[in-house]
Amino acid sequence: MNVQANKIDALLFDLDGTLVDTAADFVFVLNNLRTRYSLLPLEECSIRNTVSNGARALIQLAFNLNEGDALFEQYRN
Repeated sequence: MNVQANKIDALLFDLDGTLVDTAADFVFVLNNLRTRYSLLPLEECSIRNTVSNGARALIQLAFNLNEGDALFEQYRN
């Protein structure tokens, strides 16, 4: 008899701050992007409070663009 044990193929985590606080990484990257576009850095707390809202919210915060604005998708990509 060939009995195969349950095999785990993948283990997924939702890294939204539950296991690891990655907000500081987003602060660094977003302010780095702003510097590339000759914009002043944003306060850490404003970025940290927006991270969980996703990429669209971060683009809106960082570049004062709304979905549908001409450059929004370029910045998001």
